[in-house]
Amino acid sequence: MTEVHLMPDPRVVESPTALRIIDVATQLFMQRGYRAVSISDIIHTAGVTKPTLYYYFNDKEDLFVQMGLKVLWTMSRP
Repeated sequence: MTEVHLMPDPRVVESPTALRIIDVATQLFMQRGYRAVSISDIIHTAGVTKPTLYYYFNDKEDLFVQMGLKVLWTMSRP
């Protein structure tokens, strides 16, 4: 069996700002659903600017993927 190493972007896991964005997005996605949450909702709630969000994430889909990778990475750590 091949072992797969999934790790979020190092810029994300090493940045308190990026982690805050992920935490806010996670809460909003859980409350409203992925499709109902806009980038504007995320930046407003996280208290960041649009350029800051796009520095860490290409788009909402990338943010969602990084969120999932962060969960998997956290669960796989000893």
